[in-house]
Amino acid sequence: MQDEAGGWDVLDAVEGFDAMILVDASTLEPTAPGDLRWHEGRALFSPRLGGPHSTDLFTALELARRGGLKVPDEIHVLGVGVEDVRTFSEDCTPKVREAVEPAARQILERVGEIARRRAGDRTS
Repeated sequence: MQDEAGGWDVLDAVEGFDAMILVDASTLEPTAPGDLRWHEGRALFSPRLGGPHSTDLFTALELARRGGLKVPDEIHVLGVGVEDVRTFSEDCTPKVREAVEPAARQILERVGEIARRRAGDRTS
C-alpha cells in the first residue's frame, strides 16, 4: 500500500480481516506533539460522502460492510500527537521521532491482545 491512503484506497488492504490498527497524526486535544493516544475507531466515525473521491475511511468501511464485503469490525486508532498536519516532510519532528519506538511497542502489545481475545472467542 502507498504511504498515505484513505477511504476507498484502504479497502483492498483490509478486506478479509477482522480487526485493524490505524496509526495517524493527531491534533485532538489534549494530545501534545509526540504523545500517543488510543481512540476507539467507531467514536471517530462521521459519515462524509462528498463524492466518490472524498470518502473517508470509516464511511468506506461502512459502505463496504453494507455491500457484503468482509472488512474489519474492530478498529483501533493510535493517534500520534503532532504540531502541524499540513506541512509534509520526509522527516519527523524530534518529538514524533522519539514516539516511534514506544508506538511500535504499543501496537505490538495491542496486536497480542487482539489475537489472544479472538483465539479465546473461537474456543468458547
